[in-house]
Amino acid sequence: AAEELLLKMQPSGAHLVITMGKDGVLLASKASGNEIAYRHFPAVDGIEMKNSTGAGDSLCGAFVHALLEGKGEAEAVRIGMDAAIKSLSCGDRAISPKIGI
Repeated sequence: AAEELLLKMQPSGAHLVITMGKDGVLLASKASGNEIAYRHFPAVDGIEMKNSTGAGDSLCGAFVHALLEGKGEAEAVRIGMDAAIKSLSCGDRAISPKIGI
């Protein structure tokens, strides 16, 4: 499904960030043409999960922001995962106010 969607997107430079809960994140990327690359990022152990609402939004927002700041895809995913961890650890809000600190 990821490949089918990426092939319909921008001719070059398209990404799908697929969150997989305790199994981490899968990044599917199309650099140019029809070649799709996949990269798995394992989940971080020992997270005290208080609330999962907003974690995926935090991850994707931070991922896009990092790309716009000139970071590479792998670093952008790690920045996004850090933002998601902060939101998972925040019990009283969907998105942690600690993101960006």
